[in-house]
Amino acid sequence: MEEIKNKLSQIKLGEIESYVKKMMNDGKIPGISIVIVEGDKTIYKRGYEYSRIKSRTNVSNLTLFELGSTSKAFTALAILKLEKEGAIKFDDSADKYIPWLKIKYMRKEEKISIKHLIEHTSGIRFESIDKIPATKSENALEETVKTLVGQELKFSPGKKFSYASINYDVLGLIIKNVTGRSFEEYIENEILKPLGLNNTYLFRENLTQEQMADGYKVGFKIPLLYEAPIYRGNTPAGYFITNIDDMERWIKIQLGVIEVPSVYAELIKKSHEANRNLPLNSDRSLYNYGWFIFEDGKIAQHGNNPNFSSSVVMRKNEKLGVMVLANMNSKYATDIPDGVVDILMDKAPKETYSDRNRKIDNICTAIIVGNIIVSFITLKFQLLGLIGRQRLRFHINGIMDFSAFISSLVLICLVVYCLCNIPRFYRRVSWKFAYIWTPITLFIAALLSGITTILLYIYFLFTYFGV
Repeated sequence: MEEIKNKLSQIKLGEIESYVKKMMNDGKIPGISIVIVEGDKTIYKRGYEYSRIKSRTNVSNLTLFELGSTSKAFTALAILKLEKEGAIKFDDSADKYIPWLKIKYMRKEEKISIKHLIEHTSGIRFESIDKIPATKSENALEETVKTLVGQELKFSPGKKFSYASINYDVLGLIIKNVTGRSFEEYIENEILKPLGLNNTYLFRENLTQEQMADGYKVGFKIPLLYEAPIYRGNTPAGYFITNIDDMERWIKIQLGVIEVPSVYAELIKKSHEANRNLPLNSDRSLYNYGWFIFEDGKIAQHGNNPNFSSSVVMRKNEKLGVMVLANMNSKYATDIPDGVVDILMDKAPKETYSDRNRKIDNICTAIIVGNIIVSFITLKFQLLGLIGRQRLRFHINGIMDFSAFISSLVLICLVVYCLCNIPRFYRRVSWKFAYIWTPITLFIAALLSGITTILLYIYFLFTYFGV
């Protein structure tokens, strides 16, 4: 590979900007902020498009975004610091610090260690995120972790990797209980301030509205403004708030190219160590301390919450790092850093084919249109015609008619049941979770499909059994 130059050539710059704009257009992303770091130099930093569409406010270096799961590296760093100070041990069971946290596997109580939580090897299920309460109360962390009590684990702790956001909320509560300080206070004073991250926050109420980007969700193939609920109890895992200036410094700290207190430099170096005792993930990575660590020296983390995304990719051997912040939950956004690194390394960036929310929105938009047409035709030209002919009554005559009626009723109940449980079939989550995390078109499509199904069933009843 040809050595990456400290200064972007005009050709490379043009390629990167064209690529970013294409990804934003394909993903319908309102605005992003991006930074590229090489060594101790920032070779590119820019905001694209809008932090607020309605007021046409441009994204700037100061625009604040929620990080999503990229927050986890900060929480892990706090755990590493407490372990170094002797306040905790990685092999300690979580219930040593949270005595009421009792979790079972195969009806037998299991011990989950701090190490299991950090590595996502606890066995806690992904769908536990569905139970996290929407609250900004001071005891939000306790309320969040209490949702785990009595839940059945997916597997015995330590056996394998399975990502569950709430693992890091448990770590957040351990930090709170061990230090006797709120999670937010501890992180601010023991992590953010010592590292010079003065534009990173843990609670929206500490900010002015002008600082924060609006969040969006795709719907009907356009970005729609969406104000997601506040999940203060999920802050350790997905709700740190920051801007690209602080993330520029964060990358340089991770790459070890700027000076920070030696204890933090040591802990950050440790946070890049993978647990080689675990099997590799399908993408040839291992997870530890808030990072996906790859065999080729790449370190990365992608983050999403209902209406924000972030993604950071670092290549330690080349001292190269790229980060993107976006005000929409989008795989197009989280794929951008990998694509930019590919361009810098003279490779063609991989295409993004499978953005879940875009796919859901495209399918559901088509379903909505189809349902409106079918419902209109059924109501106007069929049912109203029956009313006009005074045929809105039916008669079941004999065993064959009765069997047909029961069979049709069972079928319609099955269809309605399936529509009511789409999210549970997909990821074992509730409609409430789906409403918050996925395009609004999914909810509308399911509702209209139910209405259309019932209209068609009514039409069937009065044509098949009509008198």
